[in-house]
Amino acid sequence: MIAIINAELVMKDYFIPEGYLLIKNGLIEDYGEMRFFTLPEGYSVIDAENAYVGPGLVDIHAHTGGCHSFPKEPAEAAQQHLAHGVTTVLATSSYRMTTQQHVDMCQRVREAMNTPEGRNIGGIYFEGPYINTKYGANRYLSPWNIPIAEADSLRPVHRYPPHQCHRHHRQLSGVPRRVRGRGGQLQPRN
Repeated sequence: MIAIINAELVMKDYFIPEGYLLIKNGLIEDYGEMRFFTLPEGYSVIDAENAYVGPGLVDIHAHTGGCHSFPKEPAEAAQQHLAHGVTTVLATSSYRMTTQQHVDMCQRVREAMNTPEGRNIGGIYFEGPYINTKYGANRYLSPWNIPIAEADSLRPVHRYPPHQCHRHHRQLSGVPRRVRGRGGQLQPRN
């Protein structure tokens, strides 16, 4: 249990100067102005010394963190995000990856999520022609104009058994809106 005191609390549309925040079991238990604060028994105190304390940032689409890619080094990439205030990040695949590379990424990300270094990984954001082999992730309008793996070399990653892919990623996974339901192709599982 933690009490953060003497903080400038960042709220949705205002600030609480000279505020406090109580955290119990990883959740916010109470907050308010220091003038109304009484330290509950058993709490460790962190004096924010008038620093800002606010919600963490959430990045729902990140391929890299610094010079580390999520498909290859998810824990290292996650640490780069955490160092810059991103408390939840969805590791994002690439439409250039093969099916096996996607499955390998799923395994690496799942393993990283179970380590202290990967604790801010909330899941995986999938993109690519394995979702919709006709359109991919806007395959012909891509501003990067980079090669995409051939459709016949890809099978849908979500057809792999759940223990190999996204179902164990804290139920957080997504697909790009621009490919949902086009051309009678595959529909993502919700």
